[in-house]
Amino acid sequence: MNSVRVWTSFILSVLVASTTPLAIQWSQQGVGLFFAVSVRMMIGLTLCLGLLRMTRTPFSRSDQAIRTYLVGGLGFFFGITCSYWGLQFIPSGWTAVLFGLSPVFNGLLAKYVLSEVFGWNRVLGSLLGLAGLCLIFIQGMQGEIVKVGLGIGVTLLSVIIFSTTTVIVKKTGRDLGPMAITVGSLMVMIPCFWASWFLTEGVLPTAIPWRSLGAILYLAGVSTVIGFVALYDLLKHVDASVAALPNLISPLIAVGLGVILNDETLQPGFILGAMFVLAGLVLFQWGIPNFRTSS
Repeated sequence: MNSVRVWTSFILSVLVASTTPLAIQWSQQGVGLFFAVSVRMMIGLTLCLGLLRMTRTPFSRSDQAIRTYLVGGLGFFFGITCSYWGLQFIPSGWTAVLFGLSPVFNGLLAKYVLSEVFGWNRVLGSLLGLAGLCLIFIQGMQGEIVKVGLGIGVTLLSVIIFSTTTVIVKKTGRDLGPMAITVGSLMVMIPCFWASWFLTEGVLPTAIPWRSLGAILYLAGVSTVIGFVALYDLLKHVDASVAALPNLISPLIAVGLGVILNDETLQPGFILGAMFVLAGLVLFQWGIPNFRTSS
């Protein structure tokens, strides 16, 4: 295993996980959810196809590859839709904290699907993370109960969908390159997003605000291309739960970005809940080598 390559993918994943929630929130302003994400994915696919050709990376069309593309594409379609929708009702920093629970869900799923280890520290870490999640829910209920509750619930559903998808893709796509999986998944996702746009919005925006356009371009180039390739590269070299660890580090950065760039506020209940979540995730990984090579 090339440790430099793994660490590079890990650091890039942290960058993507830290900045994506705020970028998603900005990208929807003035253009609509499905238009924003559809354009993002179209640009991302164009860039990926160019990279695929430049690097002469093989694009498999085997039955196994097609199953992997379908799982990745449909899973991320539903997961991304939920995350975009949830971000309309909760701050971007909250989303990053909720996605911090990804290693817990990944670890639970990987125990049964991939036979990965799930020891006592992971059980205790999961319970501590869930306690923090309850505190965040309680804080959210002090605001607009229905909207905030829906935002948190749908974002959690997104986390579960993403975790399930990454574990299954790790199992079915062992012999596929990360760029090929990204391209194949995007080919499945894009028709789903445009069909959703046609059914729910159906009208092209007359003007796109500059901040929305910049966020869409950032999401296409960084979150889609770099983010997906880095994630799939990590999945090939480390355990599924370790591949989700960027979500442990990113909440601290994402919350800071939300406060500085988006005028978001930090309530005491949220801060306490976030501390429980992060402490639980540290315990979840305690005593487990960070980059144990998959067999």
